[in-house]
Amino acid sequence: MRKMAEQTEQIVKKSMYGTLAMLIVTGIIALSVWQYFKYSMDSTSKKTNLALTKDGKTYLYCNLGNNLVASSLERNESPVAQPFMEIFDFDGLFIEPYHITELTSILADSCKIHKFQEKSYDGYLTVDQGNHSYKFEMKAESTANIGEQVTRNTITLYNQKLKDSLQIIWNKFSKSNDCYPVKNCVLKEFNVAQHPAAGETVISGKDFVVVNVNTLLQFYGNKASVEFNEEQEILYIHK
Repeated sequence: MRKMAEQTEQIVKKSMYGTLAMLIVTGIIALSVWQYFKYSMDSTSKKTNLALTKDGKTYLYCNLGNNLVASSLERNESPVAQPFMEIFDFDGLFIEPYHITELTSILADSCKIHKFQEKSYDGYLTVDQGNHSYKFEMKAESTANIGEQVTRNTITLYNQKLKDSLQIIWNKFSKSNDCYPVKNCVLKEFNVAQHPAAGETVISGKDFVVVNVNTLLQFYGNKASVEFNEEQEILYIHK
């Protein structure tokens, strides 16, 4: 009888240890899934617009240009100002080189403020025509493989106040369309959301050549700071 009781006790203990082990394994798996899901959501690119805050006023960027914005305001109409560029918010703020024109123009004060009192902000912002703070060049070069070329893309930013310049260079191969950073940019993988069908969302990793927003802030050195409001879909430039 005593032996049977000891065997029963051992079985109960083994069952408890087995259950505990199963709970630990389940917890680890659940934590891993949650961390992956959080990473996926945090690193997904987000659409954003720009806004400048200066002297207690807020001006929303509009990419319609000076003339169209001015014409709308003369008619007492609000111009359309919507998110137009992607930003990657993961371990810092990053943007693709193609989308830095508007941000750098605002940092370089190469922009025009249109005062127009709205319910939640004080007017609009456009990039000056004939912007001299930004230059983009493309140059095709041959490679070791006949029939394949690489395009060298060069953006040159000018800081008129400091009499300085900053180059951002990256290469793009003609056959694969792969891009690789060369100078003042990096290659990073971000998880992006795609919608192949109605109600269906697929998140997958993709490599992007991007520029760290802090690199641009340091170059202009005008004590500006940025703040991304995901809910509003606005990247604020505070001056």
